[in-house]
Amino acid sequence: MPSSKKNNVSKKLSDLTLVFITSFSLLGSLAKPIVAKADTISTLQLEPESISFDVVETIARPAKKTKIVVATAYSSEIAQTDNTPCVPAMSNFNLCDYFAKNQVEDTIAANFLRLGTEVRFPELYGEQVFVVRDRMNSKYNGKSRIDFWKKDRPSAVNFGVQRIKMEIL
Repeated sequence: MPSSKKNNVSKKLSDLTLVFITSFSLLGSLAKPIVAKADTISTLQLEPESISFDVVETIARPAKKTKIVVATAYSSEIAQTDNTPCVPAMSNFNLCDYFAKNQVEDTIAANFLRLGTEVRFPELYGEQVFVVRDRMNSKYNGKSRIDFWKKDRPSAVNFGVQRIKMEIL
């Protein structure tokens, strides 16, 4: 091999070696742990009154469709459900446990919407979003009827029967 080609190859190898060593050194320096002495760290004490948060307004999602429905209500009683009163058609969900933990009634039953569909009832509940997690008796197939899940029978009975506007999100 001529000496000029040897010098070219040698120069390229030394350049690559330099790039490799520089890159390896840089990565090594980034991977070094940072050590702090515990006695030099002070604890920051905050009084609850000194903490403030900015209020962020949420913008309501626009409805994809609006529909007038007949609405009733039910609760988790075997007389109003099947033999698993707390487990709706969306079977990986437990209405009773969810309510006990969150104190929120946001489940509806509907046969004409897919399970998991989110809806609103602005005239009754403003911007609160409800989720279709249950089905109604098959006699309501093909009808624009929904059932709100309520925490107890008196709440369901007090709801009665209403015609309301539903927004499908």
